[in-house]
Amino acid sequence: MKLAAKFFTPLIVFTCMHSMSGQRLQRSDPYSVGSVVASYRPSQASLDQRPFSRGATFASVSSLGGQLQLATNLNRQIGLRGTYGWLFLKRWETYRGFTTHGLVSMGSMGMMLDFYPFPDHALRFTPGVLFHNAEVASGDFPLTAGLGGAFTLNGHKYYSAAQPVKYDPNVAPEDQGPVHAYEGVNLRRTAFTISAGWGNLASSRNDRHWTFPIELGVALLGSPTIKTGFISGQLCEAAGQNCIAASKSPQLRQDLEADFAGYRNHLPLLKTYPIVSAGIAYRFDWKLAGRH
Repeated sequence: MKLAAKFFTPLIVFTCMHSMSGQRLQRSDPYSVGSVVASYRPSQASLDQRPFSRGATFASVSSLGGQLQLATNLNRQIGLRGTYGWLFLKRWETYRGFTTHGLVSMGSMGMMLDFYPFPDHALRFTPGVLFHNAEVASGDFPLTAGLGGAFTLNGHKYYSAAQPVKYDPNVAPEDQGPVHAYEGVNLRRTAFTISAGWGNLASSRNDRHWTFPIELGVALLGSPTIKTGFISGQLCEAAGQNCIAASKSPQLRQDLEADFAGYRNHLPLLKTYPIVSAGIAYRFDWKLAGRH
């Protein structure tokens, strides 16, 4: 037994000293009598290696609209980031001689993995996935003048009802008056993203809490489509009689699809949507239960 103790005692002492290397010793009670109770606090490098030990909140202005983000670390070289954004634009467009407004409305949520090839530097590469609403752009287009009249679509001539002085209570409001068409641009709901940025959101390589991250990349949105939504108003004979709801005319819907087909030539530009982002982030330590 004495021989075994002489052999293993130096090994145990060496192992304990090695496990506590890089950590600072501090006395938990400097006034204790008869004994010194030692404890240790993890070093900052050790803190970075623990998953979910650090975090950052991030507000930015980007091509995806205003964004709020929350980031945390998985280890010193990989971070996890969640985003929420909303893009809303209103633009006046001219169609068939009439000026109307078009809307771009895109709400998005994303999950990204930030890879830091050099943990002590701010450069990062980020793949991710983006979820958003399917219809991202829309517009309500009048097909004829406000007082009614003739219009031609895809070689077919139609006559729109004039705006009545008093609506017919037996007919739905949307089926009265001049003809309007509602068109929308649809995208698939899920997109993959790839980007590069500067700013280590959950690192502790220095004591600064505030950082100013930037990011450049693309979102692979896929092939967009134009969808004809509801059609409102009434179609009539040339004399303005025997009117029917425009929404019940299959021929009108087909001609609208053909008329808007020319806009599809511009849609491939949306397949790769640019991501440009700049903002301000605040870094902090997570105060989780069971961690000291």
